[in-house]
Amino acid sequence: MSGVSAAFRGEPVGDEVRERAFKRLRMLWTLEAVNLVLVPAAVTTVVLRSGGSIGLAMISGGLLCAALPVLGTLYWRAKLAQLRSGASVLPGRAGFARVKPVAAGAVMVSAAGWVVPLAAGNADAAGLIGGVVLWTMGALEYVNYFHRQVMHDTRADVRRLVATRRLRRSFLALDLERPPP
Repeated sequence: MSGVSAAFRGEPVGDEVRERAFKRLRMLWTLEAVNLVLVPAAVTTVVLRSGGSIGLAMISGGLLCAALPVLGTLYWRAKLAQLRSGASVLPGRAGFARVKPVAAGAVMVSAAGWVVPLAAGNADAAGLIGGVVLWTMGALEYVNYFHRQVMHDTRADVRRLVATRRLRRSFLALDLERPPP
């Protein structure tokens, strides 16, 4: 998979590695698109079946948890387009740069959705826990895209993490650091 990572970084790779990178990118954007619905729906189902309610914590956490995978879907599709075209700059790079502070603000503001009910003592436990779970997943998505690679779902990723004991810069963070032409 390290060859695929090289392709993601824009390094020269062979046709076989490019094909694996195309396949990986298609899978990544598809999974993000599925997760933007699946994860909030699954957590909501658990909360409701355990007698909890859909309050501010669940709504704010669910919105954050759904919004960040939309960004991920768009990013991986743009990365696929970049790899296909051979462009040196990510398509939509300026838009992703503008979204970064908005996403950071959304993470902070949406925390109020569970902090306020917790502080006021008027949230049911299941709804509060569900909201915190959704918020945490959304916040991790923000970190995963704009700062450090949190998701390690391939052997190569896990081997690199174990060997270095550090989270590497995310591909979007690297794309945003790359100066425009």
